[in-house]
Amino acid sequence: MAVSEVLDIYVDIRKANNKTGRLYLKPLYEYFGSYPATSITKKMCRDYKTWRTSKPTGGKNWKPKSFRPPKQRSADLELAYLRSAINTAVNEDIYITENNSKFDIKTTQTSKIDKPSFSKEQARAFVDLAVWHLKLFLVISFQSGHRKQAVLELTWDRVDFRNRSINFIKNNSEETNKRRGVIFFKEHSELHNLLNIGYKRKTCDFVIEWNGTRVQNIKHAWDNTLYKLQRAHNSWDLRGLTPHSTKHTAILWQLKERVPMTTIALHTATDIKTLMKHYSSYDESMGYEAITATEF
Repeated sequence: MAVSEVLDIYVDIRKANNKTGRLYLKPLYEYFGSYPATSITKKMCRDYKTWRTSKPTGGKNWKPKSFRPPKQRSADLELAYLRSAINTAVNEDIYITENNSKFDIKTTQTSKIDKPSFSKEQARAFVDLAVWHLKLFLVISFQSGHRKQAVLELTWDRVDFRNRSINFIKNNSEETNKRRGVIFFKEHSELHNLLNIGYKRKTCDFVIEWNGTRVQNIKHAWDNTLYKLQRAHNSWDLRGLTPHSTKHTAILWQLKERVPMTTIALHTATDIKTLMKHYSSYDESMGYEAITATEF
């Protein structure tokens, strides 16, 4: 069965289940359409990302100079659609792979170590350039190593100035795979000072706010500021950096400073297995320490 047929089935099943969310599948049809679904390999998915991010796109009547290639996350999202399409077909007993298992492209995605991250110089310049609510978001994100949504959903009642702690765990909510924890911050640190200013300015219950309401999507302020930062530093490669990069960056900084993985797991509310899977090979010197300790 060709990939195009699997995608057709996926769209029909979604319609039958009243799922009306927009899917951008045209590039998948164009690139994978005639391939048998069982023939898709990791290399083909990597090649698709390269092809997708190098092909300029634009709307009707756009000026040629305004055509820009899509970002990396567009290709990742489309491959996720492809994975969902084939998994859906398998679950519906419509399509079975050669080894009678679900198709999964998780292993084809770039390892976390290869994903974009900030240097401390870049992060400092980004924070200095940011508008107020983005500045507060960035400092909390880098210092806590928590995910974007955890920071955006943070409320002032979970910021304890007496004990200098931030509790990212939402009240009366069950813990999911997207774990959250409690962090402590230094007195008179940048984070402490910004939180003090933010608390005095607050006009709603949420820490990250704009015009008296909670900021539900930081993307607009992020993209505008990142664009200014790129123009100010032409030699820097800031492609692919998203609000999700802050957690990845924080973990890399901590590893570089030889913070034990157990401490990083507690501080960033990340499962130790996840850290071992994605970050265990980050610093060769860690392995050298172990080898040195066992020499005789």
